[in-house]
Amino acid sequence: MKGKIMTENIKKYYNIWLNHPRVSATMKNELANMSEDEINDIFQTTPLKFGTAGVRLKMGPGFQRLNMFTYQMLTDALSKYLLTKYDHLSNISVIVGHDNRFNSSRYALICARVLSSFGIKAILFENNELMPTPIISYTVLAYQAQAAINITASHNPKIYNGFKIYGDNGAQILDEESEEIINRLPAFTDILDKVYQLNKSNIAYISRDNIDDYFVAAKNALINTYPTVNKNFPVVFTGHHGTSVKKMPRFLKLLGYQNIISVAEQNEYDSNFTNSEIVNPEDPASFNLAIKYANKNNAKIIIANDPDADRMAIAIKHDDEWKFLNGNEMGIIYTYYVLKNKKFKKQPYIVASYVSNNLVDVIAKQYDAIVYRTPTGFKYMGNVVASQIDSKELVVAFEESVGALNSSINRDKDGFQAGALALEIYNSLLKENKDFVDYLDQIYQEYGYWQGKTSSFIVKGLDWKEKTDGMLDKVLKTEPQKILNRTITSVSFNHDGGCVDWLLEGNSWIRFRTSGTEPKFKIYYNLFGNNIQELDTEINTWNAWFKNYLNL
Repeated sequence: MKGKIMTENIKKYYNIWLNHPRVSATMKNELANMSEDEINDIFQTTPLKFGTAGVRLKMGPGFQRLNMFTYQMLTDALSKYLLTKYDHLSNISVIVGHDNRFNSSRYALICARVLSSFGIKAILFENNELMPTPIISYTVLAYQAQAAINITASHNPKIYNGFKIYGDNGAQILDEESEEIINRLPAFTDILDKVYQLNKSNIAYISRDNIDDYFVAAKNALINTYPTVNKNFPVVFTGHHGTSVKKMPRFLKLLGYQNIISVAEQNEYDSNFTNSEIVNPEDPASFNLAIKYANKNNAKIIIANDPDADRMAIAIKHDDEWKFLNGNEMGIIYTYYVLKNKKFKKQPYIVASYVSNNLVDVIAKQYDAIVYRTPTGFKYMGNVVASQIDSKELVVAFEESVGALNSSINRDKDGFQAGALALEIYNSLLKENKDFVDYLDQIYQEYGYWQGKTSSFIVKGLDWKEKTDGMLDKVLKTEPQKILNRTITSVSFNHDGGCVDWLLEGNSWIRFRTSGTEPKFKIYYNLFGNNIQELDTEINTWNAWFKNYLNL
């Protein structure tokens, strides 16, 4: 891409940062070594944006990077919003948590300081300990806080960080609230000179007992897991250097799983992710080291969390071959198992995104369960769960991207609960000499063969947003027609789902969306057919066709 010309304003901002006494030597050195394109990018005065999972950006100097000044800005705006929203309360409290990334613990303390300066009680975890995302969501409800800040970038590369906000219902805030907060952001030009005075009387800490309370609540939400019964089959676990590396093995042992094999190199806190080149368990390559452990220890199941432990993925050894279960497949397994085995006191319901499978709708119908659909992003799902807490009973809320919530004790993706329920199901299948592949085949035989996959294409260049928007526009303008072996019956923009829909014959569809936080173009397949092998081949054929059609 041809370099942009630096405006006088951007040159002015650049020189102010380069010479300001509150800008660290490290940031000044970064600035001195940047290209003009990078300088143009980081000093844009476009307001920061909340995507599908909060504000998520690279760390570094400038207005469009996350640093101590932009975290102060965001917390300043949140504080003003909360003081307006809860002006009837004499005390407002905000939980502040963080993951294992570079600077996350420091940024959490900065956010706490800003909150305290506004007279808001900032509640940190004991010793400012890093904390998994699902426990942060749980703690909002347990402490009846008005909000929470979570400093995390989930499964993004190590150079990223983020700023997620939860409301008093334990779910991430929705678009209307995030806009209210963004509208209260201080001016970029003022952020270097704004100083926030710590008010120690407004800083409090959460006891470690809160973690055990969460474990008990998660255990009680299970159906047929009996902690006093020892389960000795080997389970390999990796937390990819993140927040669950110590807590997940302890939780599983409390449930009676006595043979948890930790991937030692990946189960130490490490901001560099030294031994985990890929920390997103949605990617089968992230299991490479865990598979070596499993083969050595004759284990046939692996559980993997991403660094903030909201995502959980499973790999199993079936017929001497490792199989990786995607989010859609686990969503189907959870739906079928829970509806079949749990006794509901209220009407059961499922929450799924528009780009997640519709086989669960077929299963739900048999059990008089409701399926709610939301746009992509668990912030929408968590708020549905919060809204139904008194009237209906949750079966599962899940995304195709290996994220699930298996009870209403919290309101975000939960790698602990998802892993525990997956092991409960797996344990029950072992007694019949079966595994998840056999279980899915049983479900397909009963409800119809289905296959769903997500193809995610990286789009390079600083103009990636314009490129992905162009691709979305092209598929939207495609006329209904027969392509390959499928007839497209309609093409439309799904405003609720934020995606383009190609509806196909036979209850099938293909959907397209751009990522809210990453330079990716995503294609989602939901196909019914005669058998899994045929459907796999068909999806591969479609992928090749789209690569040519969209120049991917």
